[in-house]
Amino acid sequence: MPILNRENHWRKERASRVSFLVDGAQYFEKVAESIEQAQEQLIIVGWDIHSQAPVGKHTEAHPGIDLADLLSNVAARSPDLQVHVLIWEPSPLFLAEREAFPLLRFGSKTGPNVHVHFADDHPIAASHHQKIVVVDDSVAFTGGLDLTVSRWDDRSHHPEDPRRRLPNGNPYGPFHDVQLAVEGAAAKALGDLARDRVLSATHQRLSAPSRSSDPWPQGLAADLEKVDVAIARTWQPHNPNEQGEVREVERLFVDSIHAAKDTIYIENQYLTSTTICEALSARIQDPEGPEIILTVPKDQSGPLEEATMGALRTDCLRKLLSGAESHRLRVVYPRVSPNVNVHVHAKVMVVDDYFVRVGSANLSNRSMGLDSECDAAIELEPGSEQCAAVLDFRDGLLGEHLGLSIEELRNTVQNTGSLVATIDELQGRDRTLRRLEVDSAPDAGVVEANREVVDPGRPLDRVLLGSVVPDDTMAQGRRRFSNLSLAVLGALFVAAVGSALIRWPSPESMARFIEGLNHGGAAYVVGTLGFVGASLVMVPVTILIPASVIVFGPWLGGTLSIVASVASASIAYAAGRHLMRETVQRWTGDRFETINRTLERNGIVAVAVVRLLPVAPFTVVNLAAGSSRVHFRDFVLGTFLGMAPGILALTVASFSIMEAVRHPGVVSWGGALVVVGIIAIALHVFRRFVGHDHSEDPPSGVSG
Repeated sequence: MPILNRENHWRKERASRVSFLVDGAQYFEKVAESIEQAQEQLIIVGWDIHSQAPVGKHTEAHPGIDLADLLSNVAARSPDLQVHVLIWEPSPLFLAEREAFPLLRFGSKTGPNVHVHFADDHPIAASHHQKIVVVDDSVAFTGGLDLTVSRWDDRSHHPEDPRRRLPNGNPYGPFHDVQLAVEGAAAKALGDLARDRVLSATHQRLSAPSRSSDPWPQGLAADLEKVDVAIARTWQPHNPNEQGEVREVERLFVDSIHAAKDTIYIENQYLTSTTICEALSARIQDPEGPEIILTVPKDQSGPLEEATMGALRTDCLRKLLSGAESHRLRVVYPRVSPNVNVHVHAKVMVVDDYFVRVGSANLSNRSMGLDSECDAAIELEPGSEQCAAVLDFRDGLLGEHLGLSIEELRNTVQNTGSLVATIDELQGRDRTLRRLEVDSAPDAGVVEANREVVDPGRPLDRVLLGSVVPDDTMAQGRRRFSNLSLAVLGALFVAAVGSALIRWPSPESMARFIEGLNHGGAAYVVGTLGFVGASLVMVPVTILIPASVIVFGPWLGGTLSIVASVASASIAYAAGRHLMRETVQRWTGDRFETINRTLERNGIVAVAVVRLLPVAPFTVVNLAAGSSRVHFRDFVLGTFLGMAPGILALTVASFSIMEAVRHPGVVSWGGALVVVGIIAIALHVFRRFVGHDHSEDPPSGVSG
């Protein structure tokens, strides 16, 4: 029975050519070659897109070309070409590993036919995780790789490759990922998806290209020809009242796991999805089930992620390894030397010899039902001639990690009798796939809290509303919950529990720095100045306020936060007042007019409203307000009135979460959920009282 059916994919279209691009070196080179041939329309959609991403051929002497420079060159050479770059507007917690002021950086290098947009059309605590590049609807790329920094590596994964450098010159470790290139109708389908994304995020409807081109990268051999490519998505509508939840990614994973007869090979960054864990467990329990090989990173990124996503992974693995037939399962991580491991970021699945899948979706609850995802899958006739290409792809990945050629790998498998036995046989090599040691069982209460807060499979407002609101009133309450209260709620929980999902200065790390000064006048001065300086360079207050509470306690920390917020706002206001209006408008992008419309009424209430409504990030509002010539007195008083409720809420809720983290358990976390829920409802009432007359202003972004 075929794996693909109407329930587990969106569209299935023919691809004249398909190629598997393994690791960033190949993808960054080939996508640049394709972009250089664009004639009418180029769309780039990503979780993160960096102007200094090193695309093109990358050597130590010539480290490629910056993405912004490439786009500038292509756009200048082809005036009819329209380039659209759509970047997820991240949760404030992700800003540290993002490029500062990408609008300014792209805008300063590119011409008027390069358009940079931000996407915030998603539920609270969700992200846009799709990675798609479409060139003239003729060639498209999708998979796990964003066009950003710290992704480039080649298949050797040399422990000290000098080419693996960030723009500031700092090195990063070996990195593994996979992208898929398709040509033909399948590329047009991805183009339709990308245009839908632009429409949803910007309300701008893009037309499909009117003429075809041939931007297939030169010298890129096709691994498959004339095959159907299915596109599976995860999608949650921005408004909870809208219909349109899509869980094709999850359905396709379950169906393909169920269909496997001989082998399942998976590469993925995470393994925390409850649904996927249950599906794999069922196959392990089956005496006639397949061999299963899961290639994952050895460690999660940072101690807090290890305590959250790591705990969820451990919980899943312990269930899998307890199965009666667990001898058919191997959970491994790639190592290139005794002290250097490869970070696995790929999202790949191969079933037997006839089904292959490459995409953006992690094996996490978020990717199954919260974040937007795009996976491409190919199902061949079992035993057909083209199945050899699927096995070449799978065995090439295994050989890469084991330090073997495909021929050497297959000879070893022939001697050992199976892939699992081959991995066991090669454990002693320096470059190999090492078996992952599974930690002791994590606390059940911590696991459940992490699952609901850090890795939810549905929008966070529904998770938290469900814990404080009866089911029969859920629909009504959901309609009335304000974006502001949910933003505070989501930002707080992600900040308190999941901040190590990125390499960002967490509240705890910032707190430790200030605590080193000892409590006293110096600590308060440094804390205030640090808060002001950090917020001016776009460090979000949802990090700074919890850090202040951790160090100084709720009373002094809350007071410091409001004083420093007003001071930072005043400085940015002064900068905006002295800059040319056009400069501020270019810097703040589409948000400038939105803020201006809100401030047209002028006065204290208008400023307070722009703080309460989801208009734009904190510093952007301040710059635009200064440029708009709002009276300084009104600006300061309005800022105080508009921010005080949110700061109070973050202070109280941060303290509640801090106590729950210090004394974890079902009761403490449950109490924190209730506290935050009550605060969110109170903020909703406050916002309605102050800002109900301004509800017609369209939301765009997250307010300060």
